[in-house]
Amino acid sequence: MNQNDVETPHHEDDRLRAKEREQQWAEYQEFQNQQHRGNNKKIIWIATSCLIIFIILCVLLVVLF
Repeated sequence: MNQNDVETPHHEDDRLRAKEREQQWAEYQEFQNQQHRGNNKKIIWIATSCLIIFIILCVLLVVLF
């Protein structure tokens, strides 16, 4: 019996496990990217809102005084 014949199932299991780990890592990376995109949209929305409020206050200040 050849040594490669004995080790083939183990190599196959290792290969399948490695493939599964790569798949899980890719899914995790995609999840992280979606989280960052959501956070960036929130930050942009808050910054835009603050800028608009600041401009309105400046206009009111100029008009009233």
